[in-house]
Amino acid sequence: MSNIEAAQKINNDKIDILVDLKGHTRDSRFEIAALKPAPIQVSWLGFPGSTGASFIDYIITD
Repeated sequence: MSNIEAAQKINNDKIDILVDLKGHTRDSRFEIAALKPAPIQVSWLGFPGSTGASFIDYIITD
C-alpha cells in the first residue's frame, strides 16, 4: 500500500487520533503523517524528541 493509499484509508476510516511511533527513524512512513489524514496526530516512542513537523500536533514524553 502506498503512502497516499494508507493516508486515504486512515481518513476514510475516520481515525480521530493517529500515533506515529517512528518519526525520522529508518524505514518509517512519516510521509503518511505529512498528508494529515487524522485531525489529531501525535508522536511517541521511537523518536526521542520533537520531529519539528508542523503536522504533528502533540508529542508524548516522560
